[in-house]
Amino acid sequence: MATGFSKDRSNIYFWFDSEYTTLELDKACLLQVALVITDSELKRLTTDPGLSMYVRLPPGHEPAAWVKENQADVLKGSAAQGLPVLEVDRRLAQYVDNAIGPPGDSERFRPILAGNSIHSDWILVRRFLPEFVRRMNYRLLDVTGLKLQWDQYWKGDRFDKDTPEQIRRFFPEAQLDATSVRHDAFFDAQASIAELAYYRSRLEMRR
Repeated sequence: MATGFSKDRSNIYFWFDSEYTTLELDKACLLQVALVITDSELKRLTTDPGLSMYVRLPPGHEPAAWVKENQADVLKGSAAQGLPVLEVDRRLAQYVDNAIGPPGDSERFRPILAGNSIHSDWILVRRFLPEFVRRMNYRLLDVTGLKLQWDQYWKGDRFDKDTPEQIRRFFPEAQLDATSVRHDAFFDAQASIAELAYYRSRLEMRR
């Protein structure tokens, strides 16, 4: 079990991303999830790169047309390697406990779920991953909110999250290879870390 963490773990971030079958979130099913755990300085808190799993679709569930057209690799992964969603939830919870210890009693002292448009993932997390939910804060860190302010208020150059080199520049611990692409949950979780680091560095220069 992990040791050395204080009771207040709200300065730990759960960088999470999911791929799912439709933008109608009340009808969506998970296809893939990924988790990277960092501190507030965006340094990885595990010796491994993170956790990524495909989720098995329930029988008869049909992905939306856009998903079929644009996420064929994710659908193949779900079909070939997908785990039952209850097992995915169990493994996420176990991964967190091994990394930072079991959850405390107070939600406000637990790690914060972080990512791009993380409110969408949060809806699915609450629907499908109750044990994982028990290990996180009620607050969310949504990089998309900062991106909107960066675009509309500061009018700065947007971070290019399609480029692995750009991701590695701002998140040197990123684990990417030649096949890494957007709309893969593990790629996108790491891209969100790099994007927050990018905005932090640019805002620091403006002080």
